[in-house]
Amino acid sequence: MLFFYYKKDLVKGSNTVCPACKSSRCTYASSVNYVSFMMLPVFPTGLSRCYSCSNCLKVIETSSVSQKHFPSVSKFRVLNKFLALPLALLILVMALTYSQNMEHMQHQFRLHPQKNDILFVDNFKLSADPTQVLYPYRIAKITNVDTNNQTLSLILSNLKYGNISRANRDFVVQRYLFSSFFHSKEVQVPINTMFDEEKIITIKRPFDPLDVEDLHNDVEFDKNFEAVPRIR
Repeated sequence: MLFFYYKKDLVKGSNTVCPACKSSRCTYASSVNYVSFMMLPVFPTGLSRCYSCSNCLKVIETSSVSQKHFPSVSKFRVLNKFLALPLALLILVMALTYSQNMEHMQHQFRLHPQKNDILFVDNFKLSADPTQVLYPYRIAKITNVDTNNQTLSLILSNLKYGNISRANRDFVVQRYLFSSFFHSKEVQVPINTMFDEEKIITIKRPFDPLDVEDLHNDVEFDKNFEAVPRIR
């Protein structure tokens, strides 16, 4: 209950004399009263008329003065005030739905690994390679799935990270598509390694798999400088 409290939203109008300090730095005001949960308005409790004085900093409610002196409050202003809570709830539901869908997708990727799947791995736990002591986090690619022997063939990327957040950033923006440079040496691991989330942290399945190494091999640069047409 400590997070719930009453708040006022003042709509100020014309100037008047403050009934408390008799200052002319006072205005007629209409107050939208509502209950707020932390920073989010929850529901309105009503409208009231009041004086808002900038000299004594008091807000004095009144009902004895004619209503025509006080500014009107549009229904749109009241509605706009209370759109924050349903929007926040909608965003929360969308985030939870997205998170559940991603977890389901990750489970399917682990259950049915495919060639060209990109893996974000902890190489310390995946293989005991003493040369990688400074950079545990790597990006790997599945090159073959052997269902008969229940093994996977992986090649590790040249991209190495000592910080998991930087590796995650490159993995999310798919930097591996243009700067991966996967090594030719394959690493054999059991298929059930896919369910070890300490070794295989995240999985991404490209919709249009792109092998950067094959692309590099296909590009030919055999023309001489003299053979390039010149603009005269």
